[in-house]
Amino acid sequence: MEDNASSTDLSFRSYLGLSSNVSWGFSFTPVHGVETSLLLGFHPYADNKPNRIGDRYISPTFSKFAGLGLNYSFNFSNYFSDRSTLNYWELSGLLGANIKYAGNISYGFYSGVRLQANPCAYLGVFVEPGLGIADNQLDIHEDSKYAFELRPSLSAGILLRLDDNLPENRIRFYDQDINYLPTRFIPDLSLKTNLLLWAMVTPNIGAEIPIGKRFSVAAEYMFPWFKNRVAGLTYQLIAGNLEGRYWLNKHTSMQGHFVGLYTGGGYYDFQYMNKGYQGEFYIASGINYGYVLPLCSDIALEASLGIGFLS
Repeated sequence: MEDNASSTDLSFRSYLGLSSNVSWGFSFTPVHGVETSLLLGFHPYADNKPNRIGDRYISPTFSKFAGLGLNYSFNFSNYFSDRSTLNYWELSGLLGANIKYAGNISYGFYSGVRLQANPCAYLGVFVEPGLGIADNQLDIHEDSKYAFELRPSLSAGILLRLDDNLPENRIRFYDQDINYLPTRFIPDLSLKTNLLLWAMVTPNIGAEIPIGKRFSVAAEYMFPWFKNRVAGLTYQLIAGNLEGRYWLNKHTSMQGHFVGLYTGGGYYDFQYMNKGYQGEFYIASGINYGYVLPLCSDIALEASLGIGFLS
């Protein structure tokens, strides 16, 4: 006798995929807020399909998706503490809904808990374990008997506060540091990482040292090295670059506008299923323009745009 599950059954699957999102939020009060997100991601999985004679076989599948999310947030830390200051540690709960598209449209609900550290008034760093429930339209299996799936997740990211009226002394642990100013950001050595590369699943690290007040030298190293034989996916890159920078601020380097010349190279192997690109070694050079905005006495945000050639 066949055991057929009803359409209301739930399955619990673990996904080894990755996703990135850009969110914008607004706090109505120190406790209540809302945020909306643009979601991009993928997850590889092995689909169990029948062949022409009915035998089952594993077919590697690579599901890409895009979507939108809307969440309500409740700040527990502000609810139980002095709301006129910004805590160093914050604990928030999120509840919302999302819609994703990957050939089919999938609807779902999300709940999560966000633990956030605030090293300065304009910056937060957080981790967020969550659990969602969604229909299985993103993963069409020949023998699927489930209408909905539970989807665990673990997120990490940064938060930038764009409130121009936010005073520096709102952070409780800066109460005695009334002389704090972002312009004191003049490091002897700057350690960096490129967040856009992380969003493309590319681990990276960088460093920069000043040479006088108008010059500096920056280096970057990228090292994603992933292979999934089941999904037929290879993403391998070992690369680095070196850049000399001239700072337009005549008073101090490492902040404000800069122009630079860079050169670098590396080895790569990209493959999905039977299609791919492999290079023994490549060289890239070009010019770069950017801006560094100090957020704290020891943390800054850098944005840059470059143009060059690759051979």
